[in-house]
Amino acid sequence: MLPPGTLKQSETPTSERKPRRSRRGGCHNPIGAALAAVLFGGLDMLQVQFQTAGIAVSGRIMGLAPYVGVIVVLAVWGKTRMPAAVGEPYETEE
Repeated sequence: MLPPGTLKQSETPTSERKPRRSRRGGCHNPIGAALAAVLFGGLDMLQVQFQTAGIAVSGRIMGLAPYVGVIVVLAVWGKTRMPAAVGEPYETEE
């Protein structure tokens, strides 16, 4: 049993660890996230605009519009990758 605050020889302190990055240099895209938020908010406000213009559309249908829009965008532009370790059995370090 090691005293609290000590590390095993195989461990490195978190301050010395290098951040993990994918092959593409990072998966997060703040511009894409901002555009997605604007799209979702715009589709959500469409209900108010329709009411202002006097167009009669069910509130339930207009409530679904942002979610349907997100599904359509993800289906058209979304990317998926298989994990690098697909098919390899998981083995613990012990």
